[in-house]
Amino acid sequence: MNYLLKENSNYIPFNSYSTNEVINKIDSLLIQEGNNTIVLFRDSIPLELLPKDAMDGLKKIESFTKAAKSELKLLSKENSEIDIENSNVFLQSKLIEAAAITQYINTRSRDFNENVEGTFKSYAKDFGMLAELMESQKNLKLEKYTYIKTEAEKGHKRDISLIKKIDADTKKWKKQYSVKK
Repeated sequence: MNYLLKENSNYIPFNSYSTNEVINKIDSLLIQEGNNTIVLFRDSIPLELLPKDAMDGLKKIESFTKAAKSELKLLSKENSEIDIENSNVFLQSKLIEAAAITQYINTRSRDFNENVEGTFKSYAKDFGMLAELMESQKNLKLEKYTYIKTEAEKGHKRDISLIKKIDADTKKWKKQYSVKK
């Protein structure tokens, strides 16, 4: 993208119709590459980042376990024959299992983030230059389109002037070259 933006910057200032085709082609390539980058960012990176749902799920299981323990205590007080120890062990094992899954997700996410952080830091300067180039292109293109618009608006005036000149010259030539009878 950096290369394409630099090439585009070289063509834009010429302000001519002939460079428009090249500029449009480069713009389409930039859009395609930009979309590919965005797709990569939206599809791949969020899958690797720590999902908030994992922590929310663990909190829900933890609060459910606490609520179930207090319900089981009430049941055991009402009926002394009910053994709540097995239920407590089961609930505790499910909570530990959920915590282990969440820790695994956290570890994978942390490892990924450490790798990505290094890459982003090494390319941070390039991303900044890319952003500056894209911003400068906006101004260059605005100047180019203003020039083309002005030329298009003046084009009909040139055509009218040319027609008037041809008409005047034709009358002059008729007088000059007319066959006298």
